[in-house]
Amino acid sequence: MEIKLTEAELQFLAENNAGEGIRLAITGSDEFRVIHPKAEVACKLDGFFDRSIVISYDLGFWKNLFVRWFVKFEKEGILWNKKEKQIELDPFKFLPEKEKKATEEFRIQGISLQPGWLVIQLGIIPDLYKKALQISSEGS
Repeated sequence: MEIKLTEAELQFLAENNAGEGIRLAITGSDEFRVIHPKAEVACKLDGFFDRSIVISYDLGFWKNLFVRWFVKFEKEGILWNKKEKQIELDPFKFLPEKEKKATEEFRIQGISLQPGWLVIQLGIIPDLYKKALQISSEGS
């Protein structure tokens, strides 16, 4: 299955989930800028795992130091590694409860960001992989 979002749709999602005044601009292949009234951040789509997307960012030395010391941000589905300048997003955790359950077996198979579009390929997690996940979660 493939999900294709336009830049306008991505902008709509950013405004509704990150707050007004936040804008996105796709600047190249797998690169974009987050434009906030107080700062502009260059970001890169670094990769993905089965259930998450990894984004790196560059704030520059002083801004990053300020963010590491003073900015706190906690939201389900977002893991922020300030030291590595990376954010890991689990888009499935942003869904309403009913949709979370319906997408439990989905995994990300590919992701691409191009000027004008974001394309995410999804697949179903194979039964053997699901069993391994259950065993590892029961052991921890």
